[in-house]
This record gives sequence, structure tokens and C-alpha cells, in this order.
Amino acid sequence: MFTQICWSCLTPIRMMGMDFFGGDVPSAASNDIICECDGVPGIPFATWLPRELIEVVSEPGCSPTLGGTSLPFAGNDWGNDNGKSSMSGNDREYRNAHKFAFPLGEMLNMVGGCPIQANELDLLNMTEWYPTWRDDMLAAVVFPETLIFANPAGLAACAADAAMTGLAGNEPSRLGYFCAGSWGTVYPMVGGVSGDNGKVDQHSLLATRMMALSHRLMTAGRSIGNRCSRPLALTLPRDQYKFQHFWPHPQAGSNHYIGETSYRWGSHRSSLTNDTLKVVWRWEDCCLRP
Repeated sequence: MFTQICWSCLTPIRMMGMDFFGGDVPSAASNDIICECDGVPGIPFATWLPRELIEVVSEPGCSPTLGGTSLPFAGNDWGNDNGKSSMSGNDREYRNAHKFAFPLGEMLNMVGGCPIQANELDLLNMTEWYPTWRDDMLAAVVFPETLIFANPAGLAACAADAAMTGLAGNEPSRLGYFCAGSWGTVYPMVGGVSGDNGKVDQHSLLATRMMALSHRLMTAGRSIGNRCSRPLALTLPRDQYKFQHFWPHPQAGSNHYIGETSYRWGSHRSSLTNDTLKVVWRWEDCCLRP
């Protein structure tokens, strides 16, 4: 935890509208010089914080975060495949993803004043629970917007996003929530991905789909510009997130925006392992009150 976390990625630290120590600030971030929550005034504070862990795994229920433990409730009643899929093959790779709460700032008592959604390591979501993760057609029925975005027109719309965010490494546009830069497209939100990209980009795309699924199911909120609460966001606000490749071969000195090509930050991290682990960093606008 201590040697593989990118501690320099906490910067910049924004206090009362002023930035310290350098770094990327989302364009939609608040720059207030005073704040107030529940009638109590305070000092505006904002920074990037590690908030979640996402593991992408080949064996349903296997958890690298928990030392390779097989989660006992990874199975389901949606068939006899126990979380597996027929998506593999035909130039497609299939993986499941698990999301854990990882509020490292609160766990180490480093920060305060932020709306607390979790204060310890905790399992939040597993794709083994969703039959839509294993079936393209079912995903299109349950999430009908898939028909709008998962087609040639949607792919063309994501081409500019792949250039601006994927290749140039710029902050992703919130309007392109259905795109994942050079990694591919968020829709359909399934565990099968094209084998054209390298393994690092494939796993990054699946981690993005897990994040998008959480927002689509209204279990994740928006932190940029909201100091006192985390209102639910139905679509993925990509500008408030960054990923850090955590295991194997940790990206200990930096992180990257969603969609940024691995050629910029670590295509060499393609390993013989079939599992990867990523830290999700989130920009937090908070209010320090007495």
C-alpha cells in the first residue's frame, strides 16, 4: 500500500481557490474562496484522492486484492456458467471485474471535510452478479442507449476522443461519457473486449466499464463542484477520475486519465498474469469545517 501508491498524484492541493504543488485540476472544479455546508461555514479544500480499487480477473470470483481468495458469493442463479461466458474466442477476451472501496485518505486520517461514502476497504460490486455482463443482446435490452452508441456512428464520434485524450493525454470531455479514448467504447457494458488492443488497454477498458456500470445503476456520484454531498450521476463523469495501474508492475510515480493510451504510461506492464489491479483516483471538492 505504501510503496506502490503514487503519493505525488495527490497534487495539486487547492485551498480557497489557490493551487499548491502543481498538477492537473479538472476544468469543472470549484474555485470558491469560502464554503458552507448545513449552515456551517468552512474553508474550501480539493485534491485528487484514491477512492476505489478495481480488479480485472480471468477466474470468476478470484480476488487479487484479498490475496487470491475465491469469493464465496461469486456464483449466481443466471445459468450454470458460474460467472463465465462464451465471449472468449473469435478475437475477443472475456474478464470479470470487482470494485472495492479504497478511501485511503480516510483510512490513514489524512483528510477531512469530504462527504464520506466509505471509510474502510469494502467490496462494492462484482460483474459476476450481472447476466448483462456476459450477454451483448441482454445488455442492449437492459441498457437501451447501447443501440445509440455501440454502432459505427458511435465509433466515429469516439475517434476525436481517442486523439485528444488517448494520444495527447488531455482531460476527457464529460460529454463523451460513452467513449474510453484509445481503449475503445464504454458500450456495450460487457466483459468481452476486442483482442486488437494490448492486454493493458483491454483491462483498462473493462475497469472503465465497471465504473460506468456503477454510475448507470445509480450507485456512484459526482464529486466535482459538490462540496457537501455526492449527487448521483447517471453517466460516467470521466473528468473526475484517473486510473493508476497498481498490480502487477505498479505505476508508482504517476496516474492517467480514462482513455489515455498505455503507450504513454505503461504498455510494458502487459504481464503473463491474467489479472490486474487498478487504483481509481477521484477529484474531491470538500469543505473543511470546525
